[in-house]
Amino acid sequence: MELRRAANEELRRLKGAIVEADADDIESRTKDRVTRLARSSFEKFPDAPPGEVVASKLSIRAHQAKVRKSR
Repeated sequence: MELRRAANEELRRLKGAIVEADADDIESRTKDRVTRLARSSFEKFPDAPPGEVVASKLSIRAHQAKVRKSR
């Protein structure tokens, strides 16, 4: 959502007749801004140990099975 908004902000500045050089400049600024935002929004996080993941998934499945049976 933020990427589209950033691109739209640059494009909203365009009004009236536009020279092709200005359009190229605005297009390059828009691409640069969107690329910077996309790169800064990506975050890495460490994997959880497999034992914890499996235990968590099993408990979720058990809870969902109980909820389905009680309906």
